[in-house]
Amino acid sequence: MADANTFAVAVTQAEWRSLLAMGELRLARRRVQTLDEPPTTKQRDRLFAWAPTTVLGDGNDTIVLELAEKWSTSASRHSSHPAEIVNISLEDVRSHHSVSNDSFEYFRGDAEKEGVELQLGRYGSLWTDWTTRETAALEISAVQKLLATFDLDSDVTKKRLDGYAWSDVISLARNSRVIVRSKPKHVETLFQSVREISDSVAGVSSLAAYPLATNIEWINSRLGVDPLEDAGLKPLLETALEAGRLAEWSFDATACVPIANALTQLHGQYPRAYTEEVNPTLVTFLIRLVMDSKEQNLSPIDFVVAIHRLVAIGCVESARLLCVSVSGALGAKVSRRLSRELLKLNPTSLDWS
Repeated sequence: MADANTFAVAVTQAEWRSLLAMGELRLARRRVQTLDEPPTTKQRDRLFAWAPTTVLGDGNDTIVLELAEKWSTSASRHSSHPAEIVNISLEDVRSHHSVSNDSFEYFRGDAEKEGVELQLGRYGSLWTDWTTRETAALEISAVQKLLATFDLDSDVTKKRLDGYAWSDVISLARNSRVIVRSKPKHVETLFQSVREISDSVAGVSSLAAYPLATNIEWINSRLGVDPLEDAGLKPLLETALEAGRLAEWSFDATACVPIANALTQLHGQYPRAYTEEVNPTLVTFLIRLVMDSKEQNLSPIDFVVAIHRLVAIGCVESARLLCVSVSGALGAKVSRRLSRELLKLNPTSLDWS
């Protein structure tokens, strides 16, 4: 890292280019941080938090400047706020540092043209840790806003009853390749199966057969058992699937009686494939809406109807899981946008009867 008591400031690409072009940069004195060796977490957080970076995690918009020890006395004070706003000169910059390999390659050519030596590696791990923590915090905040939209407020900083953290759920929804446990429980297996199950039932996605087809695939994924090979169940399932192909998809599976009856039989025959939270209805909705979210094809109305349906049948915890899952799959930015759009609808006050 840098020497003890290093003075450093994180600036944006535009600020850095302005510094190179004009020979000085106006900024708030408090943005310059004194770093120990190694920097503490608090020092790291302040260093990057003060940078007006527009896109979190964008290393191409952040450069760290290390300043000379006497920068504070040599910097000229700005007339608008002499005690706080100063102009630091290019001569007071001791070194220029990119925060990632990509940003080093991005800025290196410009640095060479200006006769500036750009350094790599010194702040890379600090930047990675910062963006990881900030991204997680933004995701949690986005989840809380979406839950509040449906009056499903929950402390998502606490662990779930199955031992998973809600942050694990968010990570799994965003990237199903994440491995949380060597022996995954229902919720982890469900996320790992989203794409495979979705592809398998794509042919009936617009039909009433979809919930049954989805749960047949889910049982196969969770237990390694194909219900259609169960001689006792096969006639019932095939008859129900055939009936389901003659009707349109609905968030209310009871609209197609053969499908509803088959789902009840399936649940009773394979109880180990489910929990109170991960029930047949949740499996159906999560596979559908998380996949839609990943493909940027989520219908806000479909999402509202699904949450309402789960709450209506008494599955409030399932509704929370679906809400967190959709938020995680969308990402914090789109999830917040969805929350704003839903507030216009006011889904908690709509009459769905």
